[in-house]
Amino acid sequence: MSSQLIQTVDVADVEVRLLSVGDASVEELYRFGALMVSSAQLRTARLDAKLTGILGWSSAALAFVLVDGSVSKPRGLVFDALLVAVALTLASVISAYFGLKSRVWPAPSERDWFCDGALENPDTLKRYHIISMLNIHQSQAGVNYTRAKWLRASEIFLALSASTIFLTLLLRIF
Repeated sequence: MSSQLIQTVDVADVEVRLLSVGDASVEELYRFGALMVSSAQLRTARLDAKLTGILGWSSAALAFVLVDGSVSKPRGLVFDALLVAVALTLASVISAYFGLKSRVWPAPSERDWFCDGALENPDTLKRYHIISMLNIHQSQAGVNYTRAKWLRASEIFLALSASTIFLTLLLRIF
């Protein structure tokens, strides 16, 4: 198995090869394709939930730092640490936003469902649906990969921000 995160296949090649496989293989590919599309959709929902949580925590941390800075009127090293915390927290908010921002999601269309010329032949229609599922899965996997990268960045910024806020609080105590 390759170390590459997203391993895609050439859709045109699969389409040609699909013409020569037996019914049992077509049935298995159809079943597994439905599983893959469902898995990608579930991964999208999980990424959305995590990004939403990070956005909430980042926004709360940013509000805390800004309110604290305006109330305590910090100076010197504490002020510098608060500026770093604001920058890191803002970077986390922005990263989470870019991960969550709306995109046009790939989805099967009615033309995929009712393929012209294949309605009379269930076998041809099923093969066409396999290719449709493959296209949808590849698109969703690409979007999920991008969202996961934004999530990772947002998590790192939030962790660094929390560490900086903690350092700021320690500087005030000592």
